[in-house]
Amino acid sequence: MTEMMTDRNSEVCNADLRPPPRRRPSPRPRPETLHSAITERDEAPEKPAADRTAWIKSVRAYFTPPPMLTERRPAAETMRLYARRGQYAPLTGSRRALGIAWCNAVAVPYTAWSRTKEWVVERPTRYLVVAVTVKLLSELPPVEWTVDTIVKPGAAFVLWLFV
Repeated sequence: MTEMMTDRNSEVCNADLRPPPRRRPSPRPRPETLHSAITERDEAPEKPAADRTAWIKSVRAYFTPPPMLTERRPAAETMRLYARRGQYAPLTGSRRALGIAWCNAVAVPYTAWSRTKEWVVERPTRYLVVAVTVKLLSELPPVEWTVDTIVKPGAAFVLWLFV
């Protein structure tokens, strides 16, 4: 009588097999610990000292811009991550919501616009192509009408308002 091979009587039983090694989760860097232009340091911000000169130095350090010519600016996603998880406010509440709204409505669009202009003027041929294209488009009647009717009065109003 031949016996059928089953898990119980096989040479390699499932019970003898080791489970595959578990992968340990790698810690994801939090924006508080990233070195970037947004996060100035790893440790928590210091409490303002009672000494007036220390307070003035801390305010000056907060408002001093990073070295623009030697340090890369953060990506838009890093800015959004800092708005959601940065140290500037508690992780919930109205201050955080205002920071996230500011980041999405003002900071990221303005950064995208500024970096697009920067990209255009980075190379002389790129700038020349954009300038010629804008000049040729401005000669079209609908564009000329739009500039004369909307853009120039709008720019004049803004200058009058702010100057």
